[in-house]
Amino acid sequence: MSMDEVARVLFYASILPAFVMVGVMAWNGQLRASDWKMVAVLLWIAASVFGLQMMGLVLLRMNVPRQGLLYMNTALIGLLAILPWVVVLRRVSTTPVVTKAVAGIVALLLGLGLR
Repeated sequence: MSMDEVARVLFYASILPAFVMVGVMAWNGQLRASDWKMVAVLLWIAASVFGLQMMGLVLLRMNVPRQGLLYMNTALIGLLAILPWVVVLRRVSTTPVVTKAVAGIVALLLGLGLR
């Protein structure tokens, strides 16, 4: 697997639990107005990811693959993986030290896939 593929696998693995947690917090009414703005950004990024995938599939079908689209897609998936954790970590009622430690571990794990 190329590093791009490894990064996408790590990002996708991070997206599922984060989106579940954001969904639970939204369902329970625990999100503030600033959190809803972050959720709106998440939806815009998700729409961009799917739009790039559609363009990539159409270009691949026409035998004109573009490597740049793949890298743009990976970057957007990375943002899509990081932003829900930002929402979750803002709402978790723990000490700032624990929150910073968890954020550092998540950033480290996501950063390993980018090299």
